[in-house]
Amino acid sequence: MVAGLTLIVAALVALIPPHAPWAVAALGIGATITRRRWLERHTVQSMSADCPRCATPLGIDRPTRLRHPHAISCETCHHEPLLTLDISASTLGVS
Repeated sequence: MVAGLTLIVAALVALIPPHAPWAVAALGIGATITRRRWLERHTVQSMSADCPRCATPLGIDRPTRLRHPHAISCETCHHEPLLTLDISASTLGVS
């Protein structure tokens, strides 16, 4: 979906003078975003928990690429607890 949208945007911005830099920039940005989405292994849809140090609610509200481990910053105490992912055959329903 991102790759298709990139081609449409590149064609539209190629009409704005100077023509080549806009099209090259749109294709480059689109290729970068597409590559990052293609290589990501896991996406966090949402997450809510409390900070282990100060009990302030922490959360992720929008889909985010999961880095291993994924640090979540607490704005109150500036602690960065780590979100880890444990995938085993039992959680995936594989026997």
